[in-house]
Amino acid sequence: MFDRMLGQYLVDAKLLTKEQLKRVYEVQEKARAKLGVIAVGEKLMSVAQAEEVNAAQALEDKRFGDIAVEKGYISKEQLERLVQMQGSAFHTFMQVIADEGFLKLDEIQRAMKDFQRENKLLPRDMDALVAGDLDRITQMHLPPLDAPAFDLFAYAVKNMYRLVDSHVAIGKAEQVKKVKSDVLACQAITGDVDATMMIFGEYEDLRSVAVTYTKEEFIETSEDVLDAMSELINTNNGMFARNYSQEGKGEVELTPPAFYTKGVDVSAKEIVVLPVNICDGTTNYAVALGQGVKIEER
Repeated sequence: MFDRMLGQYLVDAKLLTKEQLKRVYEVQEKARAKLGVIAVGEKLMSVAQAEEVNAAQALEDKRFGDIAVEKGYISKEQLERLVQMQGSAFHTFMQVIADEGFLKLDEIQRAMKDFQRENKLLPRDMDALVAGDLDRITQMHLPPLDAPAFDLFAYAVKNMYRLVDSHVAIGKAEQVKKVKSDVLACQAITGDVDATMMIFGEYEDLRSVAVTYTKEEFIETSEDVLDAMSELINTNNGMFARNYSQEGKGEVELTPPAFYTKGVDVSAKEIVVLPVNICDGTTNYAVALGQGVKIEER
């Protein structure tokens, strides 16, 4: 995630061109394969086992390697070796910039210090960014929220990263009372937690996410796009509901997801909107807190 954030910063600071950054990401992608691909390549797992673990990630808030160990497909020692073979996404990003001759490592380090200063980040924040600590990174970009609201965003970000595209970066969240969008998918949560989760944005941006998520290239209609977004929301909220109940925090129910393709206005006492930069566009996750959420079609 930090490779995307710092990459954009380097372009904005005119330390890299867009063409150079694109080249870095292309080389980085080839150099750092997904853990499941490495496991299959090393003959530690079969293709079917890797696909099974990938499917399980849609139900469990766990990393690929942790699920593979739990299922007995690989040992902890084998997982450690696979992680070492995979390497750090951010360190690979830095190495490619240096290897391509675009910037020296000390220049990248200076840019990171400038990034830290301009964004008013603490050393532990930078450590979280470099380590890819998704929970901490999400928290850094949100206003203070109670645990259920934060968890909804945390599951959403992790599922975007795990199920859609690991090349993701999030922006600073905004607190608003109204949301307007031409296309929007949503699902209400009731019971011991009252909230409404939404995904909205420009149609083409959401379509790119839908194509990557479903792995179906021929998604053309807005109904198909929003149906995929509804499925993603239901996955996020289903994970939240199961863990909320299993941890003894209370009981929640999910209403059927709904979507709007011809323009909608949403109003509530408080709506937190988190921009997610993914699939070469921006998709907005939003949580309307409390009851009294009004959704009106235009």
